[in-house]
Amino acid sequence: MLLFIYEYYALLIRAPETAEEIDFMFNIYINLSAGFLAGLLGGPFLVFSVSQHTRTRPYYYGLLYTAIGFFVIYFIISGTMSLIIISNNLNRPIFSKEVLIDTKNNLLGVWQIKNIIIWTLMISVTQFVMQINDKFGPGNLWKLVRGKYYRPAEEKRVFMFLDLKSATTIAEEIGHKKYYNFLNDFFTTITNPILNHMGEIYQYVGDEIVVSWTINKAIRNNNCLHCFFNIQKSIHKESSRFVAKYGITPNFKAGIHFGSVTVGEIGIIKRDIVYSGDVLNTTSRIQESCNELEADLLVSEDIISLLKNVEGLRIDYKGDVSLKGKLKKVKIASVSEIGD
Repeated sequence: MLLFIYEYYALLIRAPETAEEIDFMFNIYINLSAGFLAGLLGGPFLVFSVSQHTRTRPYYYGLLYTAIGFFVIYFIISGTMSLIIISNNLNRPIFSKEVLIDTKNNLLGVWQIKNIIIWTLMISVTQFVMQINDKFGPGNLWKLVRGKYYRPAEEKRVFMFLDLKSATTIAEEIGHKKYYNFLNDFFTTITNPILNHMGEIYQYVGDEIVVSWTINKAIRNNNCLHCFFNIQKSIHKESSRFVAKYGITPNFKAGIHFGSVTVGEIGIIKRDIVYSGDVLNTTSRIQESCNELEADLLVSEDIISLLKNVEGLRIDYKGDVSLKGKLKKVKIASVSEIGD
């Protein structure tokens, strides 16, 4: 629409008599409609289809997939708008022979190159931002751009340390190359449950993944707990694929805790957002206690105190537990879903 306005007023200066023949408001409405239609078709295609289908593939695949979809969507929109405009200009029915011929010539015209270049630029920028957003984690790109953590700040956050069981044994049994693929498949499978429960993937540390929430997001619908249970369900759903491919299904354990952390940007060449505080060490130690206490999910009593509704959850208090490297004992509990 902005491009049309620019071209209209440029034409008005160069050739006023030609510009006067153009129905300004009609073209404004047409361009607004084109933008709306582009968002309606292109938005879901980019955000859901491209993002979901290309997240685990090489970057060039995403570009190719996007390019094909873009040209299909572009010509659908351009063809629809051309039919309406030409039908209006010729004062003929929209599917009359004259309108269809002019529309075909319009779609194959050289002037379309300009529109294709503009739309290609818009799609490329969108795709690039989505890729960068995946790289830094949802929401973190915007935090870096606006410098939210340029100066360190203190926040209260919930952390979950989730770790594969018997990782060393699995790596020895299937070999390091196959284990790499196994680990990548595992992280890929659990990504959507984490995002669906508003979790932020903070770090991948070997065979461990660290997930973080703000307090409000963590306790909303017990996201921090149900995230773990939905990861279990996702892995169970994919168990036959894992067995067929690797001969084993991933088993994992997790610890959840919350507290104050210092968060800020760190590094010069490869800048990142980093959390620092005793809460991370404590969460890691809680997770390490899962084997000893024979539990898949251990949480601190502090987490239980945050929850507003524990209906459907089985909470088994383990009492005060000594954690490695901690002077004070920590009250923890195992949590599972009733019926499991």
